[in-house]
Amino acid sequence: MFRKGNDSITDQCALRSSNLVKKRNERRNKMLNTRRSIKSEDEYEDQNISSPQLHELCSQVLSPTPEVVFNAIHLIKSMVKKTSHIPDKLSEVVSELFTNGVINKFIEYIQITIPINPTNDILDILIYITGDDIGTDKLLSLNIIQVLLPYLNNQQYFQSICWIYCNLVCSNIMARDDIFNLSMPILLPMIQNGLVPQNKYLIWLFNNFSFLSPKINFDLYKPCFDYLLSCLATNDGTIISEIFICFSRLLSDETICEKILSQVAPLLVIGLKERNGEVVKEAFNGIGVACGVTDVPINYFVKQGVFDVWNAIIMEGDNEIKQTAAWCLSNILGGKDSFPAELFVDKKYIKVLVNEIINSTDRMYNVDCGYCLINTIVVVREEYVARIMRTPEICTAFDSLLRLKHKTKETKNTFLHWIIKMLRIVLIIGEKYKTNNENVYAVMMEDCSVFSALQLLEDDSETTLDNCEEINELLESFSIHDRELTNISEDSYNTNLYETSSFDSDSSEEEN
Repeated sequence: MFRKGNDSITDQCALRSSNLVKKRNERRNKMLNTRRSIKSEDEYEDQNISSPQLHELCSQVLSPTPEVVFNAIHLIKSMVKKTSHIPDKLSEVVSELFTNGVINKFIEYIQITIPINPTNDILDILIYITGDDIGTDKLLSLNIIQVLLPYLNNQQYFQSICWIYCNLVCSNIMARDDIFNLSMPILLPMIQNGLVPQNKYLIWLFNNFSFLSPKINFDLYKPCFDYLLSCLATNDGTIISEIFICFSRLLSDETICEKILSQVAPLLVIGLKERNGEVVKEAFNGIGVACGVTDVPINYFVKQGVFDVWNAIIMEGDNEIKQTAAWCLSNILGGKDSFPAELFVDKKYIKVLVNEIINSTDRMYNVDCGYCLINTIVVVREEYVARIMRTPEICTAFDSLLRLKHKTKETKNTFLHWIIKMLRIVLIIGEKYKTNNENVYAVMMEDCSVFSALQLLEDDSETTLDNCEEINELLESFSIHDRELTNISEDSYNTNLYETSSFDSDSSEEEN
């Protein structure tokens, strides 16, 4: 099967996860900004942070007078809050706080009994600082995880501690494992006694525990997983989508996927039917990840109507959901069993796919749709290829895919490699069923400038030597002028065209 051209399905799922990191961070910042009611950057244009003022506040934090200290802490929080949405300015303020020993003093204060308000101010500052990479590393070196641990048992500070831990667990494996191992003995009784029902900050923390790989041993993580399952009994789309994000991360691990798939798959199907667009998107993502790891659930998802939901999404036109759905679809169509791809053709969804490829101006979306088309043509039987080739503008879609712009040379050549393989399959089948001694598919491709696009790519300095040789062989074998097939045997159709991961699935056998 072709999954974005990656030979390793695990690598592909990791790639998908890494692509979500940016969006994940954006969501985290949005959540933080909403909670803290941070004003926009424009509103703060005239409120520049004064270095002398900051330096003076740092000095006041070291004062022996509590009132002076607490007032300085509050003003520093306001200052950090103003810069939190401007990374460079935040880094400057954070650096100043560490340089002047203020953070060390904060850590001293929160280890003794001080009033609630300054404690909350310090925790708020730490939340902002853990949004800065340098600040996070320095805090970890000061054993901030252990320092904050006693506050996890205090309901007044529980939310803020979860927030800080949420940020820290994404920084590195060691921090994640330390927070998990230290916090779970405290959190587990709280969960078991129903003290934190559907707490969005705890959900976020448990989600972030699954962020980095290698994953936490699932037997240890299972109480977190069970808690997330229990939190799905809600109408809050934000909570559901957050949990589905966690499911996707867990499913990307082959061992964990095998353990949780039977529980998670039906929930993702339910998610497809939600009205909340974010939930639908994350459900598609989870399904795509699962089908990228193993072929086992593919037929189940197909029978549950995933193709029809995809078609409905196309009609509604939500671009972000459409792209995730197309990526999911490419993994479903990329299994070794031809049933899903042939059903996709039977439902006449190839026409929808072709229209998307031709009409969309979104490069990444077109690449996802391209892999859907590639995976379908590769796996279906010859008679289905013939039906696909009767789709209006199919060769125009081929031409569009060949002319796509790519961000990197590597992604361009990977995509081109699989397109060439797909075209070869089509042309060889066309050669077997000539009409008036002509390969009709070759004529169609010539008329739609597919061969011209290939020639341009052959001359492109970014095209790899292997791809150039493949293009040259294709053009010579299916000559534009005499259209005679040379040096191509029927055996080549079945040899070395692609590699596939083999999984024995009862659901696959039922359809064959």
